[in-house]
Amino acid sequence: MQVMEEKQDRNSLQSRLGAAKPILPANTDSVPPANALRLLKKFFGHNSFRPLQWVVIQNALNGKDQIVVLSTGYGKSVCYQLLSLYTGKLTIVISPLISLMNDQVENARSNGIQAACVSSETNLNEQQSIVASDNLRLLYITPEFALHNDSLLKHIRKNVNLLAIDEAHCVSEWGHEFRPSYRQLAKIRDFFDKNVPVMALTATATQQVRKDIASSLELHQPVITLAPLDRPNLYLSVRTPTSFKGLLHLLSEDEKNEKHFNGSTIIYCSTRIVVDEVYECLSKEGVKCTRYHAGMSMVARRKAHECFLKDRITTIIATVAFGMGIDKPDVRNVIHYGAPKNMESYYQEIGRAGRDGCPSKCIVFYKDQELTKHRYCIMREQNLKEEYKKHLLEMLALMEQFLHATSCRRFLLLSHFDECVKKDEANAGCCDICDKLIDFDNRAVDRSLTNSRNYGDEALILLRATAIFEGRTGLGKVIDFVKGKANVIQSRQKNKYYGSGKHKTEAFWKELGRILRMNGYITETKSSFSNFAHLISLSDKGQNWLYGKNRELYLEPTPLLIGRIRVINEHYIPRNSEPFHPKILNLKKQRAWKDCSCCDELMHLMDITAFEQLEKILLETRTNLAIEHNCSAHIIASNKCIRQLAMIRPSCIQNLCKIEEMTEERQRKFGQKFVDTVIKFCPAHNLSVDCTTNSTLPKEIEKRMDALNEICTDVYRNHIRAKLSLADLAELFAVSEGTIASYFVNLVKNGLPIYLDAVGIKRQHIDTIYDTIREHGSDILRLKPIMEALPEDFIDYNRLKIIFAILEYEYGVVESSEEALSTAAPTENTNKRNIPEWMKTWHSMQNKKKKKSSLLN
Repeated sequence: MQVMEEKQDRNSLQSRLGAAKPILPANTDSVPPANALRLLKKFFGHNSFRPLQWVVIQNALNGKDQIVVLSTGYGKSVCYQLLSLYTGKLTIVISPLISLMNDQVENARSNGIQAACVSSETNLNEQQSIVASDNLRLLYITPEFALHNDSLLKHIRKNVNLLAIDEAHCVSEWGHEFRPSYRQLAKIRDFFDKNVPVMALTATATQQVRKDIASSLELHQPVITLAPLDRPNLYLSVRTPTSFKGLLHLLSEDEKNEKHFNGSTIIYCSTRIVVDEVYECLSKEGVKCTRYHAGMSMVARRKAHECFLKDRITTIIATVAFGMGIDKPDVRNVIHYGAPKNMESYYQEIGRAGRDGCPSKCIVFYKDQELTKHRYCIMREQNLKEEYKKHLLEMLALMEQFLHATSCRRFLLLSHFDECVKKDEANAGCCDICDKLIDFDNRAVDRSLTNSRNYGDEALILLRATAIFEGRTGLGKVIDFVKGKANVIQSRQKNKYYGSGKHKTEAFWKELGRILRMNGYITETKSSFSNFAHLISLSDKGQNWLYGKNRELYLEPTPLLIGRIRVINEHYIPRNSEPFHPKILNLKKQRAWKDCSCCDELMHLMDITAFEQLEKILLETRTNLAIEHNCSAHIIASNKCIRQLAMIRPSCIQNLCKIEEMTEERQRKFGQKFVDTVIKFCPAHNLSVDCTTNSTLPKEIEKRMDALNEICTDVYRNHIRAKLSLADLAELFAVSEGTIASYFVNLVKNGLPIYLDAVGIKRQHIDTIYDTIREHGSDILRLKPIMEALPEDFIDYNRLKIIFAILEYEYGVVESSEEALSTAAPTENTNKRNIPEWMKTWHSMQNKKKKKSSLLN
C-alpha cells in the first residue's frame, strides 16, 4: 500500500514546492501496457511489476518530480532503467561512488541494456565515444563530475528524458551519509529541458530527510512514494560484549574443513585498527577473508572489492565506507563488530544483506563503553552546530534503545522511519527477542520484561534530584544524593530529598538514569573541566513532566530494573500489565489436520535426492561460467534462478522463458550450458523435463502456501522435498531449532501437512497430550503446565508447540470465554502421568487410508 506525505513545513518549502501539497500518483490502479511488460520480461526476466514500480514509471512519463523510498532489494533501478527502454531515450543516473556505478553498469549490460559510466577516471576520448552513441540508454555519473562537466551535459541534453538521483539521502545534511556535492545538484537541471523530471531514490529517508531532499533539489510539487521498509528475510540479533570469542562462535566448518560464516559475509568495524585486528584473527582461523578501509591503496581496495564480489573469498572486514559500492545480492550475513552510531546508517548497512530475498542474518556485537565513546566524540566536536549535535545525540540514543531493547527490534527500527508502523505479536525468525518471547517455557519472565510499567515514583525521585544539582554534576553524584551516601556535601545532606531513593540499588538508579536519558528526559553535556566527564540536566521534556500534574511514567523494564529476578510463580501478573486470558480448546473437533503420509498426492513427488544433485550440478555450472566470463556468479544467474532451473528443468533454450529473472541476454549467453546440464542429467535419473513451478506440489497446498512469508515458504519446500527434520532445517537456515519449530506452528495453523515422523512426533504423542490438556482445564495458552504434567522426557517444548498448533487447528479455541471455562473439564490431579505402554515398545504404526473428500480436509 502506498503511503504519501501529508504534512510539510510550508514556511521553509513553499518557495521550492509551491503552495499545493504533494500530489498523488496519477492512475495508481492503471494496468501496465503490453509493451512495458514485454520489456520487463526481456530485460529483467520478470513477468509482472512489483507494487508501486509501474506507478513510479508512470509518474516519470507524466513529467512529475518524485522522491521514491523503496527498501533495498525492492527494485528501485527497474523504475528508471525500464523508463529509458520504454521511451527509447537517455536516463542520467547520479551515483555517489565509482565502484557502485561500475557494478550497476555491469549488471545492466548483462541484461542487454546499453549502459556506461563516465567519471574523473574516464579520459576525454572515451567520454566523447560514450556520449556519441545513439543507443545509449543509461549514463551513470558522480555528482562531482556532473557539476564540473557542463559541456558534456549540454552535448546530450536533447536526448535526456529523466534525471535519476540514486542514494538521494546523501543530499540531506540530516542524513547519515551527507555529501555536500549532492546539495548542489539542482544546478544541473538548468542544462536540460524544463520538462525533464527528477527521480530521487533512496532506501532510507525519514520525513525530515525527505523534506530536505525536496528543498535542496528544488523539486516541483514532488510525488513522494513510500513502500513498506520491512525486510522480513532479515533476522535481527544483538550480542554483548564485542569480542573475538563471540565472533568465532559464529563460524562453521564444511566438509572441506574450511571455516566460514555460512555464506558471503560483511563485518563492519568502527576503525581501521579494529578492521586489521579482526582480519588477522579470522585469517589465523583459516577464514578466506579480506579487508577494506581508507588506509589501503586504491588498487588494494579495488582488489578486495572484486574478490568479494566474485566469491573468491567469503568474508570482507571493512569500515562503513564499504558497502554503498557493493551490488551483491547474496550476502548472507552483515555483522557489526561494535555499536553502530545511529539507526539510519544501521538500516542502510544491513540492507546489503539478503537482497535476493533469501534468509539472512544481521548481528550486532556491542559494549556500553562504545556507546559512551560515540557520545563523547559527538559532544567534543567543535565544528558541529548545536542543533545538528543534538540531532546526532538523539540518533545515538535511538540506537542505544535498539541495542538494549526488551521487545521486538524490528518494530523499533521500522518505527523510526514510519510512525504508522504497528507493533505486532512476536514472530519466529523476526529477531532474537521475538524468538525468546515465543519460547513459552520462559513466558512469564519474558512478558514481564515487555509489558510497560509505571516508574513514575522512581522517575520523580531521580529527576527531582537532577534538578537540584542544576546541571553541575554527572549522574554518579546525583545517585549518591538519592542513595543518601556520606560523600555528599553537608549542605546537600540537609535537603529533604536527600536519601529518598535508599530503597533501590545503585544499579537500579544507574539503569533508570540511562533509560531516562535515552527517552529524552535527561540530557548530557560535555564538562568544561574534564575531557571525559559528562554533566546531566533536565531536558525540556523532563522539566515538563517533573513540574506537570501527571505522575505516571511508563517505561519498558530491563533486567536491571527488575533486579534480574526470575518469576517462579507461573500465575504472576506483572504490575500494570494485562493478565493472561485463557485460551480454551473447543470440546468438539471442527476439522481434521493431516500428516503428509495421509496425502496421496505428495507420494508422487519427484526423487528428492536427484533434485538436490541437479541443483548442485547447476550451481557448479554457474561457477564455471562466472570464471569463464570473469564476472560475479549472480551476473550469470541468481540462487532463485538456479532453484527454478532445477524445478522446471527446461529441455531447450525456448523454454528458459519460464525461468524468473532469466533475461533474453542471459538466455543467449549462458542458457545453452544450463540446458545441456539438464538434458544430460534428467534421463539418467528418471526426471521429467519442461515442468511447471507447481508440478512439484499439489495445487491445494500451493494455494495455502500463499499465506506464508518468503522464509516460511522456503522452509516448508525444503521440508516437503527432502523430509528434513527440525535439526536439519535449523542447520540449513542457520537458525535455532526453536525458530524452525515456530515456523512449523505457522504451517500447521494454515492447514499445511508436514511429515510428523521427520519432525519426531507420533500420533500417540498427540493423543496423550490431548488427554492431558483436557485433564487440565483445556487451556492451551501456556506450554509449561502441560509439560510438567507429562512423563519425564516424553517430549520437548519445540514439538509440544507444534502439537498445540495441530490441536488448535482441529478444535479451534475460545479465548477468555466464561462458557468455555465452564464447559472445560478441570481436574485437581496435577501429578505427572504414567508413561504409556506404547512408549516402552516404540513401534511405528501404519497409517490407515481413509476416504478423503479433498487433499487436506
